[in-house]
Amino acid sequence: MISLSRCLVFIVVVAPALFAQDRVRLSGLDRLYFEHTADKTDPSPLPSYLAEFLPTEIKNLRPRKVLNKVNDGEMEYDIEIRDFRLPLSELSDVWIRQIILGKQSERITSLWWALYDHGHRSDTWFYHADPDRTDHKILPNYEIVDLSVTDGGFDLRLYAWMFRPQGAYSVGGKTFHFARRDNVLEFSRVLNNFGFFRFYDAVEISMMVERRSGAQIKLLDFDNVREQTLRSCKFQDPLDTDDWVLDWTRMEKQASCIAQNENGRSSYREPDQPSFVERGWKAR
Repeated sequence: MISLSRCLVFIVVVAPALFAQDRVRLSGLDRLYFEHTADKTDPSPLPSYLAEFLPTEIKNLRPRKVLNKVNDGEMEYDIEIRDFRLPLSELSDVWIRQIILGKQSERITSLWWALYDHGHRSDTWFYHADPDRTDHKILPNYEIVDLSVTDGGFDLRLYAWMFRPQGAYSVGGKTFHFARRDNVLEFSRVLNNFGFFRFYDAVEISMMVERRSGAQIKLLDFDNVREQTLRSCKFQDPLDTDDWVLDWTRMEKQASCIAQNENGRSSYREPDQPSFVERGWKAR
């Protein structure tokens, strides 16, 4: 016969492990060049002087935007923290915390997405747009705009932006769809809603948009958009506007206007066919 004391020991030791296994998880972000860090000995890849910005528990779980500046003795960092609640049925009190770390002297920032289930961190993913770790692709930074529930999962709308020397840049918006499978929130597909591009030592603006077309995704590419069209569509060039900011609604309207007034190249892909921002993408 097993004694009561041994039963209690079994419950104390095993129950936390079972609870941890039942926590909600994020999955599939490695397709987007994120690195899964939750299984490492140190659950946070942040330097020690930034560890306070990624705590094990959140005391006040509510949407907020926190800006900080910290200094490690050599470099000043801009820290931005935002929390996004997942209003999914039967998954109460689940949040995504986004931590953006930017060095003032660098063009490319790093970010972390930490998933919290009832105040306990259950997953952490790290992203850095350095070509040395993205299969030599020049990928942009990401920043979550908002979150919305869909049938069987949720969508993250994100800004994608990068500014390079000699005036080159890319700014746009993407939607990452996640499908829910029990307690796993798995990345499913990406939609490139719009993108504006200016290449090295160039003055011309190029643009691309993706739209759902039946069961497929239609891609429209526009090279060297006419100046007349840019003016009529009220396009704001980030390099020519002192107070320019990322604005999803404005840029989406500008992209739709340009698409209606310019002739572009069209192509199609299946929803499960990788986009350029995913691993395994190949030009058609």
